[in-house]
Amino acid sequence: MNHGILSIEELRELALETDVNNVYWESLKMKYAQIFQYRLTLSPEQYDTHWVKPYATAIADVPGLISKTWMADFENGVFASFYLWNDKESMDCFMASPAIAQVAAEPFLKDLVITAIPVQEEASSITRGI
Repeated sequence: MNHGILSIEELRELALETDVNNVYWESLKMKYAQIFQYRLTLSPEQYDTHWVKPYATAIADVPGLISKTWMADFENGVFASFYLWNDKESMDCFMASPAIAQVAAEPFLKDLVITAIPVQEEASSITRGI
């Protein structure tokens, strides 16, 4: 009878599993950033009516979103968005939503590239990033 006492091998295995699980769960809790880079075939007026107004309020209400920054260079047709998320799970839910599929299907959206990266909070706090 074991009486709830673990062997050295069982303790090592449990420690290894715990470390792996902790790394996984911590990765879900850390903040994430996304950079969307794309081209739009819209005038500045169309940008507001076809791109910002239809989506901005809905994006602002997405759970887990800390902020979204909109960037536009109309002269060169280059655009980007920077999203900051509370955690990876919120970001993943947003990316799997029908809303993002609708945005990606817009005929005036071209060459969309999305990069998702964990935020390094310690370094970012030094430069007032978070």
